Parts: sequence; C-alpha cells; structure tokens
Amino acid sequence: GATSELSGLAPGGFIGVSVFFTLSGFLVTGLLLRRRADPATASLGQFWVRRIKRLAPASLVVVLATVCLAPWLWSGMQASDALAGTFGYTNWHVIWSGQDALLRTIVGPLGPYWSLAVEEQFYLVISIAVAFAWRTRRPIRALGAFVAIGWCVSAGTQLLANWPNYRLEFGTEVRAGELLAGAGLATWMHLRPNLAQQLGSRLAPIGVLALAIIVGIAATTDYDPPWLLRGGYAGLSLLNAALVLSLLGGGTLT
Repeated sequence: GATSELSGLAPGGFIGVSVFFTLSGFLVTGLLLRRRADPATASLGQFWVRRIKRLAPASLVVVLATVCLAPWLWSGMQASDALAGTFGYTNWHVIWSGQDALLRTIVGPLGPYWSLAVEEQFYLVISIAVAFAWRTRRPIRALGAFVAIGWCVSAGTQLLANWPNYRLEFGTEVRAGELLAGAGLATWMHLRPNLAQQLGSRLAPIGVLALAIIVGIAATTDYDPPWLLRGGYAGLSLLNAALVLSLLGGGTLT
C-alpha cells in the first residue's frame, strides 16, 4: 500500500547524512573562527564545554534508555555497543567488529551513533587545527591549507585504499572530506565575508543544479554503491558546499 510506495521514494535517503556533514563542518568551523576573533571567547576549553553541554545529555539519555530496554527489544546488543556510543567512537567500533558483526553493530539500536561519532572526532581535529593555525603568521591561510590537504587525503583514500566497503563507509578519514568541504567554505567566507552577497543571483543556478543532483542521487541510489564509496562522497561534498553557499546568497532556493 502507501507504506511500500513511500519506502521506495528515496532509497538513497542516507545521502542526507553527507549533506549534514558538510553543513556541520561549515557551522562549527565558522563558529571557531568567530570565537577566535574575539579574545573573550577564544578559549578552546570554553568551546568544548559548550559542545559537551549541548550533545552529551541527550546522547547519554538515549544510550541509558537503550541499555535498559535492550533485553526485551534487542537481545543481541553488547556492552561494547553502549561504550562506543557513550565515548564517541561508534564508527570505529563498527569497523573493528568486522564483517561478521556488521549487522549487529550498525543495525543495532545505537548504530546511528556512527555519524555522531564522526562529527565529534572532526570537532576535536578542527578545533586543534584552528588553535595551531593561530600560532602562525597567517592563521586563516594556514587553516585553509590544512583543510585543503585534509580534503585531498580523504578523496585520495576513497579512490586508492584497498579496503572493504564498510571500512570506506564508516572510516573517519574517509568521510572527513564531507566535513572539510564545509570547513573550507567557512574559511573562505571568513576571508571574504561578503562573498555570497557579492555573487548574489549568480549562485542561484549553481544551487538549483546542486540540489537537483543531490535529490536525484537520493531518489535513485540504493545503499552505498561502489562508485559512491570510491570518490563519489568526495564529489558530493563539493555539491553540498555549493548548495550551502547558494543558500547564503539568497535567491531561488531561499
């Protein structure tokens, strides 16, 4: 009936995670750069206290509730799944568990925590990168170089690494490119804060095209085909960044 029709509407709906990665990279990097520009908020400790207060309470409540209900609803859950969700390494827990335990770890009740883990690991790396960049003579350029190199390493890993698909799908260094695309956009706009407004209407067709391709992939792609894992996510990260930039410029999509 209607349910079965809706279930096939967007088989590639997981693409939304990629878009969210890029948006998150953009927002967090922009926040770090703005905080660095103000001596009153430049403390890296303050940044992490705010992240923990925002993320930890809800995350821990879900983990605790899952542990309590697991004996009745998911008997296959193990203590290691809860530990991974609590300490932010679910994606690596899935990888380390291997092919034999893949369904238990990723389809289990805490499996979706893998994407949160990738983001938390990115927050750690980008905050340290910003702190080190600010020790150089040209901090924004230094950060831009770090982001560009990181994106290239991520894309190269997707294309060249001889790893199983689940390693490519959940590895932090593999998926980091999507977050770094947003970080690169934030760094660029920190150098040129009026960029989106200056480009104005010229961004509209770019945004429409990027959105059309992203929606097209979501509507026609069935769960992580080889081409997506082998460089497709790197290309998608650039489409995501183009979409974010076009939205900041106003116009058709807004």
